[in-house]
Amino acid sequence: MDILIIISNPQAALIAQSLAAAAKRAKASWSVFFTNDGVKALGDEAFVTAMSGAQDAVSCHESWRAHMGDMPCPITQGSQTDNSALVAKAVRIISL
Repeated sequence: MDILIIISNPQAALIAQSLAAAAKRAKASWSVFFTNDGVKALGDEAFVTAMSGAQDAVSCHESWRAHMGDMPCPITQGSQTDNSALVAKAVRIISL
């Protein structure tokens, strides 16, 4: 994968959306991992749609539970182990 975007702040959603669009235009492969209160960005349906072009889109299960409670998560839930696996595959990492 060319780019891994790690989102740990919901205010980074607009930046992440722009990065995803740029990666698509460049035909770069990218994945995204949500942690901490960055999972709150997944409450916006338009943002989730923008993230649908990711090779992998994973939300930290513990962060989701802590910040979003029992709401269903719109993407795959995983753990920090999944984050580590994505980091190992990434050529570049952008942390927001």
